[in-house]
Amino acid sequence: MWGKQIIVPGVLCGFMLTILSVFLITQFEGQVGNVCERTTENPYGICYQMLPQGGWPYPYLIDSNGSSVIGQLGPEDQWDKKAFFINWLIYSAIMISAAATRNYYKKYYDKLQNTR
Repeated sequence: MWGKQIIVPGVLCGFMLTILSVFLITQFEGQVGNVCERTTENPYGICYQMLPQGGWPYPYLIDSNGSSVIGQLGPEDQWDKKAFFINWLIYSAIMISAAATRNYYKKYYDKLQNTR
């Protein structure tokens, strides 16, 4: 009963929410080159820029400066499998908990209605 009615839909909804969370874009300071001006604070001339990363709560698609257009996310960027799986677990747990709570209160409410 739990598997078909709560767990499977919860896991599928968690997967869909994880996929959709890639559109929640945050920024991180990443290296984009090494031909910037050398200063005492930056003796190697490394260039930094704010780059996008997608996924929430843990970003799993991270802009890779060596293989893609800088500042844009695409399929060629770095994909973090651990963060994707953790997000999937988090979203699945939320969906399963919400469904279980709803079922519990629905049964309680139905039982309460039948006793009147």
